[in-house]
Amino acid sequence: MAEGRAEYRSSLRSKRLIREAFYELLAEKDRSRITVTDIVNRADISRRTFYAHHRDVRALAELLEDEAIDKIVEFVSEGHKHPAGLFPEPAPLVGKMTAYIESNLSYFRILLSDDNSESFARKLKNVLVENVQQDGEIPPEIKATPSFAISAHFIAGGIVNVFQAWIRGDVEVSLSDHLQTFLALMRIPKMGKEEALNRIVALESSRPNGGQTGGAAQR
Repeated sequence: MAEGRAEYRSSLRSKRLIREAFYELLAEKDRSRITVTDIVNRADISRRTFYAHHRDVRALAELLEDEAIDKIVEFVSEGHKHPAGLFPEPAPLVGKMTAYIESNLSYFRILLSDDNSESFARKLKNVLVENVQQDGEIPPEIKATPSFAISAHFIAGGIVNVFQAWIRGDVEVSLSDHLQTFLALMRIPKMGKEEALNRIVALESSRPNGGQTGGAAQR
């Protein structure tokens, strides 16, 4: 049993060294230029140890991205339990995401601002959209409307873009202030779920043919 615990601690140590080496290298050069040799040399481990945990550098990068997404999904799931729901008031979710990003700032700075950021940003936005669409208190007929889809993408895309702008330093204010301004502009904290849904119904009613107009590809 003691031998098993030692192997477990050794495995955890190896994973930590691999991640730390990868993070350091990401700060120095583009992800596409990082090799397994770079990582094992920086971590001072063998290639065998690296391959015991990861198939290649791309698999390592995707694992770290997925772990970050999973953590955000956890926050989003908690947001569904908020009395106001996630859709009309994402502020509780945004607050937790802010704290998480700030505590892992070096890595998120790379995830959301380097040349490979598009993939992660798209994953993050899709997770937010999917979870807005899973809000059980919103009627299915509302979720099926184009206006709801546009609203979900607008909220998710706005949140992701705010994070990216802050990390790039486009606006020199705190992340919290950045997000609060975004929410204030959208009036989300002041709008109840019923009002938000009524707005969507009104938008759909104003569409030609009762909201049945096709997309650009159909015109």
